[in-house]
Formats: sequence, structure tokens, C-alpha cells
Amino acid sequence: MTADEALEFVESLLAQQNIRLSDLERIVFKGAWNGDTYKEIHRSCENRTSPEHLERNVSAQLRQKLSQVLGEPVKKRNLQGSIDRARKALHSNQSLNSESLNSESLNSESLNTESLNSQSLNPESLNSESWSGTTLENPVENRRESEIDREDWYRFVPDVPLFEGRKAELDQLALQIRLRGCRLLAICGVGGGGKTALAVRLGQAVWDQFEVCIWRSIVHQRPTPDALIADLQEVLSDRPANRLRDQLRDRRCLIVLDGFEAVLKSGVHDGAYLDGYEEYSQLLNEISTTMHQSCIILTSREEPKEVTALKEQMPASVQSFFMRGLGERSVRALFNHKEFNHKDNFSGSDGDWWTLRRQYGGNPFALNEVAAFIRDFYRGDIARYLEESQEEVLLENARSQIETQIARLSPLERQVVDYLAEHQPATLKEIQTVNPRQVRSALNSLRRRSLLDIEDVNYSLTQLLRCYFRDGSEAD
Repeated sequence: MTADEALEFVESLLAQQNIRLSDLERIVFKGAWNGDTYKEIHRSCENRTSPEHLERNVSAQLRQKLSQVLGEPVKKRNLQGSIDRARKALHSNQSLNSESLNSESLNSESLNTESLNSQSLNPESLNSESWSGTTLENPVENRRESEIDREDWYRFVPDVPLFEGRKAELDQLALQIRLRGCRLLAICGVGGGGKTALAVRLGQAVWDQFEVCIWRSIVHQRPTPDALIADLQEVLSDRPANRLRDQLRDRRCLIVLDGFEAVLKSGVHDGAYLDGYEEYSQLLNEISTTMHQSCIILTSREEPKEVTALKEQMPASVQSFFMRGLGERSVRALFNHKEFNHKDNFSGSDGDWWTLRRQYGGNPFALNEVAAFIRDFYRGDIARYLEESQEEVLLENARSQIETQIARLSPLERQVVDYLAEHQPATLKEIQTVNPRQVRSALNSLRRRSLLDIEDVNYSLTQLLRCYFRDGSEAD
């Protein structure tokens, strides 16, 4: 039997228990089947993960799944023998069943337990000799807990009825998680940019790679670091809690923390945390620098300073992704989801669509609000709306989103923003007239807040912010 044939056989058994292998687990399986060393297996991964993660975590998770479905402790050295016994047991059962049950096929329960091996899984025997030395818990118990954890995810995750124009970003981020072993991912951008929606769909895209999935809204609950850790430990285990980092190592967990900016101070540009929330800095550092097999996703209007530093030091483990505006095709699709009470539809030339997208920087929230306005007051006529509005106009809800973010700026950041509103684009030397000593840190903070466009050596405000100031100056 070839490695591919063995893998196909094993995955057919796993599928009957609704268990899937990750891409890295498939690579480890085929390498182990062929007798490769971990060094050789790691080369097959094309540096998509670290050798330590592959040997300590991926192999342990694979071994746990195989031991569960094959009904006996599986080790690297007895892999072929375990699968050969499983195939023989399966063929034997199929022969018996065909005689007594005519054409009825072998059911999944007999396949998973007595038909393969009368020995029940013994946690001690599973721990006696692993591929990687990582201690494993009873996989049957883990599976039962995992089902509870899925209920936890669905209890807190928000509904995302509309998701347009993010497939490329979704595929890119899923690749980072699936194949590169990303431990900490920050999805950053201004309000209304689609961060939460992307995080929801990303979680769904990589769902099969994780044993446990958890969603927590930081922006609504604002838990202290100790409260969050206690909450996560309670979900991850009903036994006396180990340290969180141990749980992240022992089980493959996906944890989304939505609205992380809620624990950051406003009015400062050094990325400081609220009083009583400073331990989040240590938590992010520990998540990033400790070897484990889990992934934590943050959504935030501001990139945490720890992510800014750590992504340069360990780019495979720590990543940040800044949301960009929707493209023109996605804007059209977004508008087409609006329902009309009459036979009209949105109309406009290619130039009208391009102008509309540019005016609002492709921001989904602002465009969704504008779409409803054009539908209700212009019967879908985009050209007439653009002609009569003359300048870019932010409607009430989009304007409120921007004001919330501007209110978080430090006094120096606000000075820089006011200067750029009048003099953009501007070079660093020109902006330094505001404050020669500290302007660099203010510019870096504005970049982390997704309020700054940088092209070559020129700085300017993002399009949505320009729209806010043009509209605001006229309103004043």
C-alpha cells in the first residue's frame, strides 16, 4: 500500500466520525508512512511551519486522531502495522455482514470500536510512547468536549448575512493559519471596514483544523486579562485549570477576540492599555513566543504595539492584516443586495461606480448606508446622487463611526491630522513643523489606527477621513 492509498483509507475512517486531517497532518502522515525523519518531513513542508511545531504539536494531534479511529495506540514505528490490521478487520467484517445482512454496509459504530480492536483506548498506553513526547489526553473525552465548545462558538459569534469582495484576503489568511502555524493574527482597520465579518468567515474557513473554537467580544464585555483567562480556561476544560498556555499547547484551539481596541487607552499615541488591563501586553507576548498549536485572532481598530514589534521578530508566528476598501465589482455586488419596492434598480456609468467607490474609500459600512439612501431618495440613480451631492457626504452612521475613532486620538495626533487635512500630501519634514520631536511616534500611531496613507515619502489621510473633514468643514 502506498502512502497516498493509506492516507485515503484513514481519511475515510475519520470522515465517519466527522474528523478531518489538516494539511500539515497529511504531510506528517505520508512522511511517517515512508519512514522519513522529522527533518525530512519538515523539508516537505517548504518552511510553512517550524520543525518544533511539526514534531511536538502536529504529530501529537495526528497520533491522537489515528489512535481514536484505529482503536489502538498508534506510534510512528507501528503506523503501517496498525493500518494493516484495521484494513483486515474491515474486510473481515464486510464479509460477515454481507452474509448476514445482505447488502447492508458496515456501520460506523462497528468500524470505530469492536470491529477493529476489542481493546478499549487506555490513556496510559497512549502516553507511554508518542511520536513527539507530548502528553495526550483521552481522545474520546476530547471529542465530547469539542462538541460542547462548538456550542460555545455559536452562542457568541455574530451573524454575518453579507460578505462581499474578501475572498482573496480570506484565502491568504487561511493559508497563514493552516500551513504556517500562525499563533497570533491581528485584523486591523477603521470602523465599518469589515473586520468582524472577515474574522467570522475566516473561523469558518479553518474550522476543520481546530478541536476547539471560541469567540469573545472584547468591545462589548471588556473583560480584564484575569477574567478572560479564567473564562477561556473554563471553556477549555472542566477539570482544575492548567495554565492557559498549556491548554493552547495540548489542544488545537482557535480563539477570536473581537474589538480589542476596547482595552487600549484613548487620548494617547503610545499604545498603552487601560488601567487594570496592562497584563494584556504580557498575554499577547506569551501567546506569540510560547510554542503551541493554537491560533488567536484579534480584530481591532488599532494594531496593538506588541503585534507591531513581534511580527518583525517572528513573522511566521505573528501577523497583522490591515483591511483595504472593497473593489468596484464588490461595491456593485453590495448595492445589488438592496431590495427595491418597485421595478427600479441601481443605475450608473462605469465612471459613476468608480467615483462612488473612491469617495468612500471602499468602506463597506459607509457604502451600505449610501446605497440605502440612493435607493430611497434617488430611485437607484447614482449619477443624479453624485451630481446633487457635489462633494463627498458622510451619512449619519458612517460619520459617527469616524468621530468615535477620532475621539481616541492624542492631542499631537489630532494636530497632525488637522495639518494633513489642509496640506496633504506632505513629507515628514513638512509635518515636523507641527512638533519636531514627537511627530514620528504620532505618525506611527496613526498608521496603526489605519488613518494614514503612505506613498513613497508622502503622507496623507485615508479617503474616508478626507471625506469626513470636507463634509465636517462645510457643516461647521
